[in-house]
Amino acid sequence: MKVMPAKKNIIQLFFILTYALGLCHSVSAQSLLFNEVMHSNIDGIMDDLNDFPDSWVEIYNADTVDINIANYSIGRSADFVDSWPLLYDTIVPAKGYFLIYCDKKEQLNHTDFRIDVDDPSELFLFDPDGKVIETIELPAMLTPNISYGRIHDGCDTFSFFKTATPLKKNEGFYTDRVLKKPDFSIKGGIYTAPIELQLSLKGEYPSDATIHYTTDGSEPTEESPIAPPSLFIDKTTIIRAKAFSDSALSKPSKTESYIFMGRETKLPIISIAIDSLYLWDDMIGIYTEGNYYYATSGTEKDTSNKYDYSSNFFYNWRRPCNIEYFSENSPIFNQLTEVNITGNASRFLDLKSLVFHANKRFGKKVFSHHFWPNKEIDEIKQFYLRNSGQDYMSTFLRDAAISTIAGEHVDIDWSAYRPIILFINGKYFGLMNLRERTNEQYVWQNHHKLEDIDMISQIHGYKNEILAGDLVEWEKLEDLFESDTTTYKSFYDKIDMNEFINHLVIESIFCNTDFPGNNFVAWREKKNNSKWRWLLKDLDYGLGLSVYQYDYNYLNFILRVDPFIDAGPSSNPQKACDRYRKLMSFNEFRNEYIDKSAIYLASFLSDSTVTNLIDSLANDIDDEIINMELNSMRNYQNWFGNVWWMKWWYSNRVPFFYHHLQDFFSLGDTTSLVIESHKHKQLYFNDIKVENNRFSGKYYEKRHLFLSHDSNSFSYDADTFNASIDTVPTSSYWIVRYQLNDSIIQNVFHTNNLLYHIPQNAQNVYITDTLFVSWDTLPTITQVIDKPICSISANEMLSSPWAHDQLGNSYKGFLIDTLLSIGTNTIDWNVVTLSGDTLHYPQTVVLIDSCAPEINCNYIAPLTYNIFTIDCGINSQLLNIQTPYAIDNCESIVVGYADIPDYFEIGDHSIDWHFTDSYGNESLCSQSITIADYYAPVVQPDAENILYITLPLNVNDISSDEIELPTLFATDNCDERIEGNVTLPDSFSIGDNILLWTFSDVHGNSSYFLQNVFAIKQFELMIYPNPVHETLFIAGIEPNEEITLFNALGQKIYQTKSVGNTTSIDMTNFTDKIYFILIKNQYYKIIKI
Repeated sequence: MKVMPAKKNIIQLFFILTYALGLCHSVSAQSLLFNEVMHSNIDGIMDDLNDFPDSWVEIYNADTVDINIANYSIGRSADFVDSWPLLYDTIVPAKGYFLIYCDKKEQLNHTDFRIDVDDPSELFLFDPDGKVIETIELPAMLTPNISYGRIHDGCDTFSFFKTATPLKKNEGFYTDRVLKKPDFSIKGGIYTAPIELQLSLKGEYPSDATIHYTTDGSEPTEESPIAPPSLFIDKTTIIRAKAFSDSALSKPSKTESYIFMGRETKLPIISIAIDSLYLWDDMIGIYTEGNYYYATSGTEKDTSNKYDYSSNFFYNWRRPCNIEYFSENSPIFNQLTEVNITGNASRFLDLKSLVFHANKRFGKKVFSHHFWPNKEIDEIKQFYLRNSGQDYMSTFLRDAAISTIAGEHVDIDWSAYRPIILFINGKYFGLMNLRERTNEQYVWQNHHKLEDIDMISQIHGYKNEILAGDLVEWEKLEDLFESDTTTYKSFYDKIDMNEFINHLVIESIFCNTDFPGNNFVAWREKKNNSKWRWLLKDLDYGLGLSVYQYDYNYLNFILRVDPFIDAGPSSNPQKACDRYRKLMSFNEFRNEYIDKSAIYLASFLSDSTVTNLIDSLANDIDDEIINMELNSMRNYQNWFGNVWWMKWWYSNRVPFFYHHLQDFFSLGDTTSLVIESHKHKQLYFNDIKVENNRFSGKYYEKRHLFLSHDSNSFSYDADTFNASIDTVPTSSYWIVRYQLNDSIIQNVFHTNNLLYHIPQNAQNVYITDTLFVSWDTLPTITQVIDKPICSISANEMLSSPWAHDQLGNSYKGFLIDTLLSIGTNTIDWNVVTLSGDTLHYPQTVVLIDSCAPEINCNYIAPLTYNIFTIDCGINSQLLNIQTPYAIDNCESIVVGYADIPDYFEIGDHSIDWHFTDSYGNESLCSQSITIADYYAPVVQPDAENILYITLPLNVNDISSDEIELPTLFATDNCDERIEGNVTLPDSFSIGDNILLWTFSDVHGNSSYFLQNVFAIKQFELMIYPNPVHETLFIAGIEPNEEITLFNALGQKIYQTKSVGNTTSIDMTNFTDKIYFILIKNQYYKIIKI
């Protein structure tokens, strides 16, 4: 937020004022001047018609004498021919003013143009001789309700005024600075919980700027409350906020609606914010009886007159308002617009119909939204909220139902419909129908935005009202109706006859007696060869509202022929009815009307189709009717009963209308007729498009019936009809079936197009271009074959099925000889139909093979493999196992399969060979495999060949029980460790004792090991003294044992034999050294140091 210093504003304002005053020079060469202009007058001034003109221009007389401006003119270009003349005597007093309203109303000082708002433009004032006497260059509009003019009367300097001064001196503050609209912290919408709203100004704005707001729908002024820091909202509230400053211009207010429904709704919501004076004020209010006419005319009001057509609401005054549209609880658009009351007698109802106009000068020239799902329209300039007219207190949907059923199915101009909920200034106004306008705006939005058109409306069947263009071409058409020599082709060239007859059929069947004298609207594009089209409008009197009798003779009514029931002078005056009498006199028109009526009654105007649509529309508004009852606005039970009665009326109207046509046009008796086409091409019945290619209803005996898949192949002329019939043979056909007395008649016509007359007394006539054959149930047949065969004849195995068409004909199926094979077979049954066509129908036959492959298991020999290595098994690939095979009935060879392990350990094994054919039948054989172990255990490398044991003193042998020998082990290829087995002697004697160790594995392989257990006798050896100096004594040894001395170098230096138990050695001859003594006998060696 940027706040500009107030002091700077004052300086700038002073500079602007003094600068402008310095540049202001009076204009003296010309007396009549353009003094002030308002591009867009929302509600700045009200004109002589009690309306707000779109824009206005103030003329200032700078002379000292009065000037009569009769025959002067004003225009937007320098071309006098295009200017608007001021034809009446009008005096502009000296130094006085005169207003010209630029609003396209084309009367007196109301011109035929508006001032451009988007781009710079010019205005020209012409004198009676067509000379330009004054010009003004206008900039584009800054914002609505702001005027642009001379800063002082007659001055040649121009600017925008903060306050407009029409018919007054130009003075006051002027600038081109415009304030932005206030910011709302929360957008308008549908809320269920309270909210807290903040209003603020964003961006740069003057320091004195303030926000003023209202909640009553009126436009805020500087006297309105200033917005507080926040607003607490917990009920339906309309907030209009506007920014003001002494040094800037204000834009129109910003409006947001906060709707608290207290319930869910599936309908769109429209919220209107409008000054209550514009609705209820006696002089300017549009929603009230008011007193404008009597106050301005001086006539005394007749208070006893219940239906006062001088009431305020019978004027088409427009009043500014803001409109918001919410759909599915989301805001769709929010814009400034204008509204006026519309309708005829329905204006007397409490809930009045409203028209809304989008204006470029208000900001947006269209309403942008896809309002109606059944129309491709995304932009409209106008729409209206209709109170359902005469149907307001009945069903609230009559006109909508008729318009929708017609518009969705045939070429016709119709007003789309959507129900909405209306709020005005936060007050619930109930249900309204959102509809298209039936004026030039309808053409713009439905016909490629055409604008150059002629459009007329008629009241009482003769009074023409020009809605667009002129009456030149319409009067030419009127002349044709009044001439006795007019041909049908002349009418056909002027009228879109297809659409016109559609229009008449709808009015006739639904029995709308508020036509053709009223609700008559026709239009044409303004170019050569364009044809007039009629627009469906206000069908509230239809579906039994005005005429309770479902058997009302509408043709007698609209053609004014006996027996004639007058529905009032405005409904079917003579001149209006003469048009239809004239057209019905032509064979072409009369027959097309009969055809369309009969064909439509059998399709989209059938009883079921129309009543289903009514139910759908009623369901859409059912909840809202209940809510209106809660608000004392309607009676739900009455509404529900009226909807039911309307459907009952139409259910009886349909059969009656067939007879009405029959009696009026002397047609044959009706009979039931069904036509079906199942080709992928559109079906036409007497050149009329048949919806969904199916007709189901009534038609007339002996009346021509032409069926084709090509349009424009059938037409009527003055005497009979023209039809395109094939003469070339074709594969296409039509089948006609009907009941005559007790017989069923069937005819086949091999033609592309069918021309036919239903015979007298024919009943239940059925016509089709496609025979549908349905077969008796043809289930999948499954047969088990337990013989060694592979195929069988289908004719031997199966019985023929039957087929039937939609006409009731039965056909016995036949086969061309088919051979069935083991497995799944698809066969085609054949029938020749009534039309001569051969049709096929598939059936599935499954033959199951139950014979297993044959194999002699004795042919699969056992397998043995010997292992002589350290391996404990063998890889299966090294065994070279041969795959066996079997013989099958359908497959010559079936290769065996076995789940062979990757590795076979030593031992006996068995593998199963499976022989499986493609149908799952299986044989089984086993094969034995032996892996033999021929590898002996290996004694551990550290096994001792000699093992020494010591016998106790004085003992020469010892019992083996007293000796604990270490166990020897061997390693094997399969057993990791094998313990040796040995037989011990009873005792071990001194010296060698030989043992035999045996090592055997589990497979019987053995190895052996010899071990010597050497027993040594124990003794007490003593060598002393040590160290020795003279004599060394050796005691504790046996006699005659060898004693040897060695020096440190291992050299033998002395040797002797022991003598007795003690032996001495003289050491005196030896030097001082270390010596080794070796004592040895046959059993041991002892070395001492």
